Amino acid sequence: MFKIDLAGLTVLGWFASLPPDVAELPLSRLADLGDGTGFWPMDRQVVGFDPRTHRLAEPVPQPDALRRVVVVRPTPVPLPAEEVAAEEVAELKRRQAEAIAVVNQDAGKARARFITVAIGQEGTYIEKDREARAFQADPAPDPASYPYLSAEAEHTGQTITTIAALIVGTAAAWTPVNAQIEGLRQGALKTIRDASTPAAVATVFPIDWPAP
Repeated sequence: MFKIDLAGLTVLGWFASLPPDVAELPLSRLADLGDGTGFWPMDRQVVGFDPRTHRLAEPVPQPDALRRVVVVRPTPVPLPAEEVAAEEVAELKRRQAEAIAVVNQDAGKARARFITVAIGQEGTYIEKDREARAFQADPAPDPASYPYLSAEAEHTGQTITTIAALIVGTAAAWTPVNAQIEGLRQGALKTIRDASTPAAVATVFPIDWPAP
């Protein structure tokens, strides 16, 4: 009897006699029996490996000696504990990274329900709010000192005083909403980073973001 390990299968072959220069029987020389139990030689010849020359041996006719080859699937070998642990850590980190990205994207979408989210717009909002508050506190405001307010008043047909009041009021209403979104975002991120399993990461969702 001889044994071969090919592609995760253990192949056992029985011979009435086996030439000394034949050590292996490749699966390419075998035909599937079709019943799930094994294989039968296609040409009743053995092609083996010559351990003396380290080369494939010439086909050896075996008209009566070759009987049957049976394929036995080996019992799965469990991974070492350290490999399992490493895979679990890698999977957890992957899930955490994915969840963090989703939380940040969803927070941005929640903000976009209330304000215009565009490149440079956040800075514009900050500058307009600064101007509006300064204008309201200025006892003798000069429009030239408030370019954002002046430009908006010119193009909307409203007074600078009206524009300033609208900006300050909008900012006052937006601040608690934005604070809630940021609090939810930071809380979710902390839960994700503190999670010790992928299941714990998943508990973050869904997040109840504020809506208009």
